[in-house]
Amino acid sequence: MIMNIDHIGIAVKNIDEAVKFFEETYGAELLWKKIFEGQKLESAFIKLGESQFELSMSTDQDGVIAKFIDQKGEGMHHISLRVDDIKSTIKRLEGMGMKLMGEASTDEFSVVFVHPKDNFGILIEIIERK
Repeated sequence: MIMNIDHIGIAVKNIDEAVKFFEETYGAELLWKKIFEGQKLESAFIKLGESQFELSMSTDQDGVIAKFIDQKGEGMHHISLRVDDIKSTIKRLEGMGMKLMGEASTDEFSVVFVHPKDNFGILIEIIERK
């Protein structure tokens, strides 16, 4: 079951400059910053009021974020929807014929992405926080 919007992902060229911009411009609070080697990206989670944003920068020119920025420029990358049971959500979405990709899991969360072609052009991340 979808619980809420977990966060909105934003692709950026320079994560430190983006964090500083959101802090100085909107009073954002940096929650954490982490490199995900397998995904060739560095992410920073910031909080703005009740909402959270994930700023993502590619750590490799062949990374998915670098390719995204090359094609579309910096900006909104995905909307993340929090679920209470990712396995049943995956099963339901696959049963509907949705194209799923990028399934990954850490100690903190499990995610899978739904292809933009199945979502009116928007990349949807499904996330279950552990």
